[in-house]
Amino acid sequence: MTHIVIIGAGISGLTVAYRLQQAAPDTRVTLLEAGECVGGTAQTVHRQGFHIDEGPNGFLTNVPETWDLAADLGLEMCAAADSAKKRWLYGRRGLIAAPASPLAFLASPLLPWSAKLRVAWEPFARRAQQDDETVYAFAERRLGRAFAEEVIRPMVVGITAGDARFISLKALFPRMWKLENSYGGLVRAWLQRTIERRLGKNTEPERIPGGPDGPGGRLTTCATGGIGDLCVALAAAIGEGLHLNRRVTRLAFDPQQARPWTVTCAQAVYAADQVVLAIPAYAAAPLLEPLLPHAARMAAAIPYAGVRVIALAYPRSAIAPRHRGFGFLVHPETQAAILGCLWTSDFFPHQAPPDQALFRVLLGGTIDPHLVTADDTEALLTARGALARIMGLHVPATLVHQRVWPRGIPQYVPGHLAKVAALRQALQQSPGLHLCGNAYDGIGINDCVRGATQVAQRVQAAARGAAGHRQEKV
Repeated sequence: MTHIVIIGAGISGLTVAYRLQQAAPDTRVTLLEAGECVGGTAQTVHRQGFHIDEGPNGFLTNVPETWDLAADLGLEMCAAADSAKKRWLYGRRGLIAAPASPLAFLASPLLPWSAKLRVAWEPFARRAQQDDETVYAFAERRLGRAFAEEVIRPMVVGITAGDARFISLKALFPRMWKLENSYGGLVRAWLQRTIERRLGKNTEPERIPGGPDGPGGRLTTCATGGIGDLCVALAAAIGEGLHLNRRVTRLAFDPQQARPWTVTCAQAVYAADQVVLAIPAYAAAPLLEPLLPHAARMAAAIPYAGVRVIALAYPRSAIAPRHRGFGFLVHPETQAAILGCLWTSDFFPHQAPPDQALFRVLLGGTIDPHLVTADDTEALLTARGALARIMGLHVPATLVHQRVWPRGIPQYVPGHLAKVAALRQALQQSPGLHLCGNAYDGIGINDCVRGATQVAQRVQAAARGAAGHRQEKV
């Protein structure tokens, strides 16, 4: 019987284990988690009638893998309310609704008319001079500096807790990069794809029933609480193959052995045919060091941003009617001291009691790393001060919950994709070793689940190949 050992029970490791058990029930799967619970940063705390996501708050239904995973587990899912379509930006002009259509953009006070005219010039913008430019450079080149500053920088902060001036477009937004390379620009891509759809030549994946309501899909989570419940359900389905509090201290590879891989924990030693590293890059590096020093250095070089999440609840009666929607992102140079705030109970009403409003304030990142390491009191005063200044909230909070992720989100700096390709190439020196997780091919839940599904397929293919080789030798 083939034995696969997976290290790390975040959403990636859980998905690999579950898909392997489904597709190859005769394969022994062992999932080792160093901590006391599964899910990695995808944690949901259930407290006093609140369901508080301490990390990501859901997934978009514009790709099938996560939706299919939830369906296979029999989970009831909950789509975000329509109010989630309304998003806000807090910048030099205060709190302004992000325009959701071309007409709304023209009417919005977010940018002056000169900047709006520059955005209209996009079809005539010059092509990129380099293959891997930053998100900011792309936006400035195609849409103008004002748009890059006032729209793109806050948006990237909300996704990565990092600075768009130092994040690779090709790695973070590969679809955007492909649109320019395939069609010559964003407007040209939109026009061409519109024509293709009308001619029945649309190559986009079909919408998932009950899911997407637009190109970006609809934000979705578990109806029982939050996205952490998906990880709990995966763990329950995996069953006895999952082992918590099992920190791996050593990996060894000997191709002369029947099972070439040895995985060592304090509690046990496992002999495996293949190993999947589904842990952060900085955690994978020391395990790789004795085997593949060059690969270890590349993994260790992937930077991370720390993030602090503070959940705050207030009486719903204290919230001004105009503060409806998904929440707001903050321009990095407004001195607001927070990255943004999600109005969670507005788009996921089930995550708070009916008379309460639940917010999640994000702090730290590469913008203000001090607030990741600051004590809880200072961080809370900062968050409450920002909400008072931006939203006029001066009443005491009815609930406070904090979670700090010292290295929460990998930063895809220019050259990231080349580094990941070189890292995977280096792993080929030790057959049967696989990498997956948000450090490599995308930081969202969808990216992790898609990457983990692909790794599970590669593990199965390698196992079939090894079995066929053994039969030939016999």
